Amino acid sequence: MGTGERTIFALWAAIEAREWERVESLCSPTCTFSLPQSGELYDRSGYVRLNREYPGEWHLKVTRLVEGDAWVVTEVEVATTDRVDHGITFFRVVDGLVMEIREFWPEAFVVPEWRAAWSHT
Repeated sequence: MGTGERTIFALWAAIEAREWERVESLCSPTCTFSLPQSGELYDRSGYVRLNREYPGEWHLKVTRLVEGDAWVVTEVEVATTDRVDHGITFFRVVDGLVMEIREFWPEAFVVPEWRAAWSHT
């Protein structure tokens, strides 16, 4: 397991445990967090606050993690009382600290009719 992978597993574990000081300590003071779908951009404290103040009861589970040379990519499931969402997050980790985060939350959709017959669902 590489440094980036260890850092990101620790980050997600700290978020799930609501250990906000630990989350902050795993991110560089110059860390940026972006949500390209909405155009939002936050600094480190904004990233911590967004997670800390997310409404309702929720729990996350890392379902996939891929580590490359410069980036770690995760897929997570976030379960609330009435739904499960899937997030894809790209993390740039340098010297064990998260420097950049890009996060996407795709919406579920019905398989288009033109390809439904091919699906194994």
